[in-house]
Amino acid sequence: MKVKYQKNLGILYKTRHVLGKKSLIQLYFSFINSYLNYGNIAWGSTHKTKLEKLHKKQKHAARIIHFQSKFHHSQPLLMNMKALNIFQLNLYKHSCFMYQIQKGLTPKAFQNVFTITNNKYSTRSCGSFYKPFYRMSSSRFAISYRGPSIWNKVSTFKPLLQVKSYQEFKTLVKTNILAFSLDEVLNLF
Repeated sequence: MKVKYQKNLGILYKTRHVLGKKSLIQLYFSFINSYLNYGNIAWGSTHKTKLEKLHKKQKHAARIIHFQSKFHHSQPLLMNMKALNIFQLNLYKHSCFMYQIQKGLTPKAFQNVFTITNNKYSTRSCGSFYKPFYRMSSSRFAISYRGPSIWNKVSTFKPLLQVKSYQEFKTLVKTNILAFSLDEVLNLF
């Protein structure tokens, strides 16, 4: 993936003087974001330090598109492109997956992995997903732990739970995640 990513950064760099910004953003979403997006729940659920190299490449791509130096802050550039950084993208993918789980839109094999806590009393955790206990810290990157952990934090935003369609949820959760700073996203990680 690193070789393909580097090659696609080269394409962006060589075409930035020929194409307009809109076309460069389309190239970014075609060549770079598609690699970050594919299977992100599986490979993106890891330590922050392992994703940092990809994050640096993503910031480099944003600076190429906007003709900025390597010292320019990249988060406003990514926000201008309406692109999620690698950490935000992982949160987004997990949130969308857990929404599908909650609404019963996934195969039964996934439905049996997650349980919703139901108490006879109205408590804070009533209706949230149960997080299993793992002894090893590396097990906390499994979807069975990470998915409920992220969903229980995301579900505190009441407007997200009141949406009617999956498409509406995706749009609303993306705009909420884009509003987070990198530190806030890393705290959720």
